[in-house]
Amino acid sequence: MSGKGSIKTDKRVEIAIKLYLSGMNHNDCCHFLSVGTDENKKWKVSQRQAERYMAMARKKIKELANFELTQEIGKSIARLEDLYKISYGDGKIGNCTAIVKELNNVFGIKTINLNVKGSLDTMNMNINADNMKPEDQAKILKEYEAVLNAIKNSKVRSTVDK
Repeated sequence: MSGKGSIKTDKRVEIAIKLYLSGMNHNDCCHFLSVGTDENKKWKVSQRQAERYMAMARKKIKELANFELTQEIGKSIARLEDLYKISYGDGKIGNCTAIVKELNNVFGIKTINLNVKGSLDTMNMNINADNMKPEDQAKILKEYEAVLNAIKNSKVRSTVDK
């Protein structure tokens, strides 16, 4: 296709994208493109050609969506990891556990929440629960609770908190 032809096609696909994103369904977009308006009646395209423009429009939308989604997920993960590093450096364990939970959500890892209240702030512990039986989940929760109680009651931790 010549340079002029591809510019014309790109503009027509751009209009097809706008129609589709405005809420028109596929058939209405094709009909609109083939029948025309004051702006595009000079196109004189068949229903089949309008279908081709819509196919190109859908492909372009998919490409944009895939690129943006991947980029946004990467940006989100980088931000969360940076926040984790800062929170860990500041000793904000509650923030760290919340960030780990959010990262688990981004990656689709199922978690169990364990809330422990006491001299420490409420802490959310995240445990990978994929393919885990309920009795195993209960056993792990008891183990975590015992560890957290030991931390709460330790002299080293209590002097740090004061």
